[in-house]
Amino acid sequence: YLRVYSGRVRKGDSITSTNTGKKVRVPRLVRLHSDEMEDINEAEAGGIVAMFGVDCASGETFTDGSVKLAMSSIRVPEPVMSLA
Repeated sequence: YLRVYSGRVRKGDSITSTNTGKKVRVPRLVRLHSDEMEDINEAEAGGIVAMFGVDCASGETFTDGSVKLAMSSIRVPEPVMSLA
């Protein structure tokens, strides 16, 4: 899944991973709702979409390549309960 924080991403755009510096094209964007998938051409800021055909890790940041920004990684706290 991909969350667009600013601007927009379009099908066919080139995006750059700030983690690896690798440039990739966006082959397919899909908006998911329940068990339905809808192919879309673009997603704007605030949108959460699925991006198929791009090899990436959880928490990876993509930009248009003109800026070197990276979102901070998600911290998952240790559990406070355990099962016997």
